[in-house]
Amino acid sequence: MGTYEALREEILNCTSVNAWEEAAASVRRVYAEQVYGCVPEHYHLRKGTVRQGINGEEIWELTGEDVSLDLFVSFPEGGQAVPVMLIPLLYRQPSAMLPKALIHANGAALAWIEVHSAAPDIPSCRQGGVYASWRGRNDFDETRCGALAVWA
Repeated sequence: MGTYEALREEILNCTSVNAWEEAAASVRRVYAEQVYGCVPEHYHLRKGTVRQGINGEEIWELTGEDVSLDLFVSFPEGGQAVPVMLIPLLYRQPSAMLPKALIHANGAALAWIEVHSAAPDIPSCRQGGVYASWRGRNDFDETRCGALAVWA
């Protein structure tokens, strides 16, 4: 199983949860191998300090192995636990373009990250962001890890 057509047929023929779980594993493997690439196993970012942003959002510092990224979070009023919609901002899009009011009106928080700070979408620029912290790991192959994999 390696072609998209074969995967499509496998997915369309799923008749049980087990069959779907096996098909989903195949889809993830093929997409990792042929589309997005692979990030190192067991890599996690953790929430560090929280500071206030200029438009009322919270800025959460996410830290990992020698890397720090900012995640911007805007909550609806009320203070209760709510679902979160995560949106990647590409190429320095202004956060003012995000539909905060609409998302908040539907009872959700909004989080966004400027993905170029995590990983530039330029293969020759794989020096900064998380790439710098992954160098030297046995489970990291920079030729197989594109920006889309990092952003995800």
